[in-house]
Amino acid sequence: MIVGGLLLALLNGAAGAVFAGAFFGNFDYGKAVGLTLPEGFHLSTSFIFEFAIFLTVLGGVSFILDALGHPRDRPVEMDR
Repeated sequence: MIVGGLLLALLNGAAGAVFAGAFFGNFDYGKAVGLTLPEGFHLSTSFIFEFAIFLTVLGGVSFILDALGHPRDRPVEMDR
């Protein structure tokens, strides 16, 4: 999830550069594709970036919790 979130953020920034003219420029994907979304909801580069941050943080927290939950699952070389 960490890598997926980072890649999504980077690709979203690059897409903003292509479609809006600036890296992380504001572009509404929903409007460009013609999606019918609820009133006030925009599928924009800002929303995609926030979702990428969510994926990255969730992946990091799950990695930390997994490491805390299984402290003995480490390589033998660290036992010295």
